[in-house]
Amino acid sequence: MLARTHIAAFLLALFVSAVLTPIVRRLAHKYTLYDMPGSRKIHLRPIPRLGGIAIAFAFFAPVAALLLYLNKPGRLLLVHQQQFIWALFGGGGVILALGVYDDIQGANHRLKFSVQFLVATLVFLVGLRIEHLGIPGAGRVVLGPLAFPITVLWIVGVINAVNLIDGLDGLASGVSFFAVVTLFISGLLDGPNGALVCLITACMAGAIVGFLFYNFNPATIFMGDSGSMFVGFVLATMSIAAASKGTTLVALAVPLLALGLPLFDTLFAVARRFRTGRPVFSADQGHVHHRLMDLGLSQRQTVLVLYSICMLLTVTALVLRATRDFLAGGALFLAGTLVFVMVHLLRFRDVVALRMSERIGELERRVFDEGLDRLRQQGRAIRGADSWDGAWKGLKECAKCLGVTRMDLKLHVRPNKEENLEHELRYVSAKTDIETRCGKLVVPLMDDRFIYGELRFVFPTVPSVDDQRRAFMYLMGEYVVEFFETSYSGRAEQLFVVQRHPTSAHAGADQGPLDS
Repeated sequence: MLARTHIAAFLLALFVSAVLTPIVRRLAHKYTLYDMPGSRKIHLRPIPRLGGIAIAFAFFAPVAALLLYLNKPGRLLLVHQQQFIWALFGGGGVILALGVYDDIQGANHRLKFSVQFLVATLVFLVGLRIEHLGIPGAGRVVLGPLAFPITVLWIVGVINAVNLIDGLDGLASGVSFFAVVTLFISGLLDGPNGALVCLITACMAGAIVGFLFYNFNPATIFMGDSGSMFVGFVLATMSIAAASKGTTLVALAVPLLALGLPLFDTLFAVARRFRTGRPVFSADQGHVHHRLMDLGLSQRQTVLVLYSICMLLTVTALVLRATRDFLAGGALFLAGTLVFVMVHLLRFRDVVALRMSERIGELERRVFDEGLDRLRQQGRAIRGADSWDGAWKGLKECAKCLGVTRMDLKLHVRPNKEENLEHELRYVSAKTDIETRCGKLVVPLMDDRFIYGELRFVFPTVPSVDDQRRAFMYLMGEYVVEFFETSYSGRAEQLFVVQRHPTSAHAGADQGPLDS
């Protein structure tokens, strides 16, 4: 009975997804809801998004049918597992709505994390939580008060991990499919205790496969944030349900391995942005799929390589689950060895080192051969700009030329509706070509009368060009000061907050700028 229900749920979800996806695609075309090409995007033409709507409706269709039909699995859901209904329909609906809003209007990181935190809290309150861990040598460890933060961190982390891996045609959907298959088979091995996990993952597997018909390279629609966040939420909740059936290392390892690729890619992305001085939530081109494409692989080849890694992780997780602890160490060692061999066969480190050398050479050429001429050209544009927007545009071009990772400008201005002068602006490079320890420089913007503000630079340290780049950054500061002296002559006293006196001007000059 249960096997037939799983198959029926999978096929129904697949059918609904395959039918709804082209409908959503047509609506996205009609209302021009596109993922536009950009400097950090791989695709070269506008692609419809909002595919997550089709995935979500396809996922919910078999679940709703079971609740209406009320066979044995339906009664299991409605009578014995009401917390799962709350988590899936309540939390999943909110996450889907957040993703749709983000795809259409755009949501900032604060809003997204706030909603995700609230939904994760709801999931915890209805009883789906990580309450204990099984640690080798320590036995069962009850988390107690730590259960709440760990549960929330897991749910929010998985949601964003799937979102971040969504960078190539069919990548996030394929990676999620392998994770779903892992959890489904793990549920089968749990027997009756895993019936609910099997049912829900069968629904999600069908929804993903139906969507992959249109999402695999060359994609005609993207899942968007609506899809990646919704799929991530379902994976997070179902992995908690799967892990809660046991307290051994195996129970923890299965969902970790199932979601290994997106989770580790996210961890490395956060560490990379900290190391290079970029905002944690900024986009870059340092993800694992970008690295593989740097090796010369096509988009489809890159996705297939990552599918292979996911398949390896799936096999490892299932071996762990089937044999319990007996082959755990051996399976993990085999997985690590195979990944190590793959990396070295691809000569990944050598290629990365060569690309890094090429990028440093390109930066040296830009700074030494073209830097002064380009800065002078932009300097004339900045000083002669007829608006602050024009001056800021010139500053951004200078920052690109110098390979700056981030540039922050802060002005000491009074509120003035007539001038509408933005007092804080930020430029963040669309891609990080060189990943080294970050250097920082603060350039004060001042003349003998006023402190206009300051420019803060963050840049990857390259000893061969750093002295020259710092000199050019001071030159950029002079251009900004000349712009204010020219464009705001006679109005500076009313506009700028901090005025300099002759004595303080000399004192400030002796101190010099902050430089680290």
